[in-house]
Amino acid sequence: MPRDSDRPANFHSGELTAQIRAGQTVEAECLGPVVKPFLAEGGRSLIESARIAVATTIGRNGAPVLSLLAADAGAFGALGSSGLTIPRAAVSPADPLFANLQRDRRIGLVYLDPHTRRRFRVNGEVVDSRTDPLEVSILEAFPNCKKYLVRQQVATAAQAPAKAATQGRSITRADAALLCRASLVFVGSANPQGQLDAATRSGDPGFIREVERNTFEIPDFAGNAMYQTIGNLLLEPRVSIGLIDGDEFLVLTGSSTTHWEGAAERSGGNGRFWRFTPRTWRRVPLPVPMEFSGRSRCRHTPVLD
Repeated sequence: MPRDSDRPANFHSGELTAQIRAGQTVEAECLGPVVKPFLAEGGRSLIESARIAVATTIGRNGAPVLSLLAADAGAFGALGSSGLTIPRAAVSPADPLFANLQRDRRIGLVYLDPHTRRRFRVNGEVVDSRTDPLEVSILEAFPNCKKYLVRQQVATAAQAPAKAATQGRSITRADAALLCRASLVFVGSANPQGQLDAATRSGDPGFIREVERNTFEIPDFAGNAMYQTIGNLLLEPRVSIGLIDGDEFLVLTGSSTTHWEGAAERSGGNGRFWRFTPRTWRRVPLPVPMEFSGRSRCRHTPVLD
């Protein structure tokens, strides 16, 4: 495995190993400069208009944990090119994000506009977990392409009665079926070098499948050749997966194993995938009630068997 002291800028040893295994080191070197230590204008415009973001923080047991952030357009802000602001109201009071940030200031974010399918990722550190809004100092910022994402309209729904968060240690059969029907999930990962990451995975319903009881297979479709997520999983197999279910955000945390095959195991895939075994689950009410409509698939999405 390459040593971090030998790495080109922006890539840690897990990402480099994944790029070598995939035969995409040249592509990654070409695309690497899009990862910047500041916020470019295109990222700023998306963040300031976004209504949804997902954050990765470190939980009490040291594993990455996802949180959903939701607010009216214009609530998320930027501090010049070096920082971001997040209103505390964009996070459910039942969510562990603030408690996590008191122990560890690191945060990974992905901002998403489901209608345009634009997304933008930021990794950084919260300056002070007690302030409102939270201020995030940017360490890495970069756009993602629209490929595979489902296009949807988002609207504010009627305010539902307040709910408490619920949690448990054994995933239910209903939640297993929900994961296998999902067309969009979020992934929270980390690496020992100190960076957290929040990302999306999208495909036709059924792109995630349960290969054995409580073990789910997630294909790694061809992307930007940088392998931020699977590169993290090579170094730190603990991972968090989240999905929106009505007026709740379902978060599953557990362990992963990465797989690199010579031929695709499923027709339509590329033979590269990872498997996820959830250990705990948490359901948190959405901070702002939202409803999604008008879903349409991306024409680039692979058709799996």
